[in-house]
Amino acid sequence: MKYPGKPVPAALLSRHLYHIVLVVVLLSPLSAEANETVRLQLKWQHHFQFAGYYAAKEQGYYQAAGLDVEFIPGDPGVDTVQKVLEGKAEFGVGATDLLLRREQGAPVVVLADIFQHSPLALMTLKRNGTANLHNKSGRKIVIEPGSTELEAYLRSEGVTSDKYIMRTPKFHGWDLLEGTVDAVSTNVIGEMFPLNKSGREYQIDSPRSVGIDFYGDNLFTTEKLIKTNPEMVRAFRAASIKGWEYAMQHPEEMVQLIHSRYSHGHSIDHLRFEAREIEPLMQTSLVEIGHMNPGRWRHIADIYAGLGMMKPGFNLDGFLYDTKPPAPNLKFLYGGFAAALALVLTASLIALRFSMLSTALKNTITDYKKVGNALQESESLYRSILNASPDDITITDTKGNILMASPAGVAMFGYEREEELLGHNMVEFISPEDRERAAADFEANIQGLFSGVGDYRAVRPDGTLFDIETNCQFIRNNEGLPTRMVFIIRDITERKLASHSCVAAMGEMISAIAHQWRQPLATLGMIIQRTHAVGNMQEGFAAGYLDEFKVNAMRQIKYMSDTIEEFRGFYRPEKQKEPFSPLRCINDAVRLLEQQFANHAIVVGINCKGCDGQMVDGFPNEFKQVILNLLGNARDAILESRNTSGEPEEGRINILLSVREDTTITIDISDNGCGIAPEIASRILDPYFTTKEESGGTGLGLYMSRMIIEESLGGHFRQIQCHEGATFRIELQLGNTQ
Repeated sequence: MKYPGKPVPAALLSRHLYHIVLVVVLLSPLSAEANETVRLQLKWQHHFQFAGYYAAKEQGYYQAAGLDVEFIPGDPGVDTVQKVLEGKAEFGVGATDLLLRREQGAPVVVLADIFQHSPLALMTLKRNGTANLHNKSGRKIVIEPGSTELEAYLRSEGVTSDKYIMRTPKFHGWDLLEGTVDAVSTNVIGEMFPLNKSGREYQIDSPRSVGIDFYGDNLFTTEKLIKTNPEMVRAFRAASIKGWEYAMQHPEEMVQLIHSRYSHGHSIDHLRFEAREIEPLMQTSLVEIGHMNPGRWRHIADIYAGLGMMKPGFNLDGFLYDTKPPAPNLKFLYGGFAAALALVLTASLIALRFSMLSTALKNTITDYKKVGNALQESESLYRSILNASPDDITITDTKGNILMASPAGVAMFGYEREEELLGHNMVEFISPEDRERAAADFEANIQGLFSGVGDYRAVRPDGTLFDIETNCQFIRNNEGLPTRMVFIIRDITERKLASHSCVAAMGEMISAIAHQWRQPLATLGMIIQRTHAVGNMQEGFAAGYLDEFKVNAMRQIKYMSDTIEEFRGFYRPEKQKEPFSPLRCINDAVRLLEQQFANHAIVVGINCKGCDGQMVDGFPNEFKQVILNLLGNARDAILESRNTSGEPEEGRINILLSVREDTTITIDISDNGCGIAPEIASRILDPYFTTKEESGGTGLGLYMSRMIIEESLGGHFRQIQCHEGATFRIELQLGNTQ
């Protein structure tokens, strides 16, 4: 409305302004709800297998892209591909059967390869088979529909489709446990967890063992959606990959989220197991998430074709999503001569551009091949170093979560497969008493305040303790920031045990010296006091008195000197085996402790049945260490029995030597002490197990005794059942006689 020559009335202006503001306010909520709703069809029920998509939604990546995403869980028998083709979902998660469906005319397009390796495999109980498929012909095999890599696997092993059943197996291997089938298809991400808990032994047959290494979960959509809404497809793909990056960097957070919001039917430990199993399938340390290799898809198509599952030479054009944005559609409007001139110039530029693109494309392909070959060689070299190292080489992220472990490390930490270690944190394998110190060293290493070298007590899943020496170094990016850590770990249990055992034995020897010297020193003191008294009572000494004094004093001094020599011989290192008499070594050991036994009223009896002159090849001083340790344990057990009963019962230690079949000498050392409780009998030979914590026992004596007898002397060492006290048996092969 116009008011020529007149100003606009204030009331009218206010009314128009009010209407404008009202319209803006009313339309604001509409714009806030403008996010486009899309649906993602999952392959299965909610698992950590789809953690990246949950992360993209919870972290707001989808919302930032203008998308409101709904997750549709899958069920047995649901065809994920068909759901997307029918328009019941815009996106889906599928397997490599997408390639077969594409050949059959389905307009599906793969947007991203999330798993670089398929989680599908065949599972058998160990009683039902061995580690390959060659003996499965004629057996009952059940595989889930859509498991085309398993169909290819079976065909490659000569098992045709009429030899197996195509149906959905029961959850978690129940078909196997019930005994109704011999082998079933399985998903190694989650279905192993309940079977591991059951304690049943099983065998996994992976198609990768015969070179059938297919992609796993693939994000896909349809050609129609890409054409009609390319920006939405691009945004969904980018947000999903960003979600997967977050999920793999925060696995524990995602475990808690999935358990609380999506999957109440699985325990926290179950979801953690899935998280650990996914990492080696995604290979995030080597390949960016979502990477699609056309050459590898061509290889998959060739395998399908070679096994008669699709026609050879299938054209992959349009099957893999082009991640590059399309060039803008520009229109030029010229007239007359200008248009013709522009057309000529454009044609010339196009020809030049095609020439440049052709050259650039060739160079790019060459560069990609070089990079691919370099990556393959790098990974091969990486693995060769890991496999060849006698020490454990473990690679972790900057938080200490394991990404890769060498075979030596898998065995050292008590596992059978590398996959079982992945996802665990290094601190989990440190014993509780050293865990705080290890965590502090770890943080100091990150800050550059610690060299990375340390000794810790480690623990295996079965509770076994062992000693390790670690050296930790960082892998840094171009900016100098740490991205990975490399741990080199050595098992130093034997070295530590030997050192501790030597210290413990030395303490025992010092105690024995003190007991052995106490009596001669007292005697020598009495002789000196008597001489002094005689000298004070009379002006001189009787004839021969000083000679007697000299003889008696020298006798005691010689005894003490001989004792020192015996102890020196005990610790003298032995480099070569030599024949020795077990009976003579036992007598030497008993003589070293005889004063202690006398002070405690302990009688030692040695009974030899046909073993005089019998010799054994080995290290006599090490054998004496074993005998001294067993005698010391027997002494302590007798004293403990007296303290418990309150009665001064005479202590007895019996040593029985006997020869069996002229080839083996058996030595039984028994006592009438407190004995060994049945509940600890199976553990007394383990390292660091002791019942003498209060008196400073190290728990190494019996373990080192067994190691000396079995490793150094090639014999056998064990505890045998008896009615009174304890009995230990040593068996050694006889050598030369003298």
